[in-house]
Amino acid sequence: MNDRRASAALVALAVASVSAQILQASADKLYPKYDEVKYLAMARDYAHEGGTLPTLRCYAAGRCTDAIRPPFYQLFLAPVVDDEPHAFARAKLVEYGMALLFIATVGLIAARVFSPRVGVGSALVVSLLSVMPEYGARLMHDLLFSTITVAAVYAFACWQDRGLRHGLAAGALVGLAFITKGSGHLLWAGLVAAAFYRHRRALVRRPLLYAAALGFVLTASFYMMRNVKVYGSPFYSFIAPQIWLEKWRDFWALQLTPAYKNASFFTYMQTHTVWQLLFKLGRGVALLVCLLTYSSGLVVQNQVARVFPGLGLLVLAALGLRRRWHEGRRVEVFAVGSTLAVYFAALSLAASGMNELQVRYVVPYVAVLIPYAVYESLKRVWPRLRAWLATRWPQIVPAKLAVAALGLFFVARFALAAPTAFAKNPLDLYQVERTGTRRRCGWRRTYARASASRCRTRATTRAGTYRGPTPTRAGRSGTAALRRKS
Repeated sequence: MNDRRASAALVALAVASVSAQILQASADKLYPKYDEVKYLAMARDYAHEGGTLPTLRCYAAGRCTDAIRPPFYQLFLAPVVDDEPHAFARAKLVEYGMALLFIATVGLIAARVFSPRVGVGSALVVSLLSVMPEYGARLMHDLLFSTITVAAVYAFACWQDRGLRHGLAAGALVGLAFITKGSGHLLWAGLVAAAFYRHRRALVRRPLLYAAALGFVLTASFYMMRNVKVYGSPFYSFIAPQIWLEKWRDFWALQLTPAYKNASFFTYMQTHTVWQLLFKLGRGVALLVCLLTYSSGLVVQNQVARVFPGLGLLVLAALGLRRRWHEGRRVEVFAVGSTLAVYFAALSLAASGMNELQVRYVVPYVAVLIPYAVYESLKRVWPRLRAWLATRWPQIVPAKLAVAALGLFFVARFALAAPTAFAKNPLDLYQVERTGTRRRCGWRRTYARASASRCRTRATTRAGTYRGPTPTRAGRSGTAALRRKS
């Protein structure tokens, strides 16, 4: 088997194993919880609005006012979400597709920027991340945001000397990141820093920033228009004041008052000392470092054991960045480093407030570092391991041994997850606690058909209540007449 076939086989086995683990997690997750309920509700609203273009007009007109969750992720869910409970299963399949897109994006970009071997290794490492099984079965925008972030960072890292179209595409990627997650516009800091490092004073004469700004505006203008009309700022963030609140009881007390929007560094310093501020910032940095190490964990799910491979991945990534710098890829390294520095500062500040950071917040930046860890492993670790194997067992070909070992490992992962993962059709991986819902729904629909409206279904789940659209007056009157008759 040649190198290309071996690489394709390994990637296929890795995708199969992580797919089985995602479906296994999905089989254990039959009810929407927490943010998933809101994502489904927003996607259902977009579907009722009429699709993508009417939703964009809704935002531009200032009628769609959700301040926490930007719309791009929900637009992917809208085509498969309706007023029935099994829409949750279809939405989970969309999330599974985003997990595969995330793996493919990291692998293809690493193969383009580094080498095909680094691309294959990066795809394998992403599939081995401890968070992938859960996040591939959980409705959230973070895998989509991670995919866009990786594409945007490597776009403005490698397209500094390209033409107008590449600058337009880089700006559009930053715009997509912004309408996926509110902090996406911070990618502008990495883009501008890398452009200034590359072009210095000649930057103002280069078309890069102007084209990127145009691409950003064309992509995110509807969302910024909504923010200006409703909240008074194009980059409004509902969560920003929470940085300067220390307890949840302060948030619940102030969220509906003007004092919440006015919470800032200056209001914080009116009631705190400089030493308290330094302690707050130091605490945020320590929490983020621990979370970054934990989020980089591979293979294992144990909360303690995953720290050790996570720490090793970060060390290899740092060495890989240094190696690329000495090899002359300084613009690329500066773009990656400046982007990570900006988000490190922002997330450290966020961690110091009332909000606790979650693993999903740092997954995009772990993904940016993975190709450098793989690159360093192939340059430093693999030659030493190959030499050691050659001295111990000269008759063994190290490359074939590595491919065989990885293949057996992925086959074992697939075999362990397959019985649960494929026990049911993925479209049936949902459940409604109250029985007879569909029968009652059909009974009511018979008497509401004249108004061409759907019945109101109440299917109580562990997370809340599923509510379809309210029937019209004709539907209510028909049902009431039937009750009086009976």
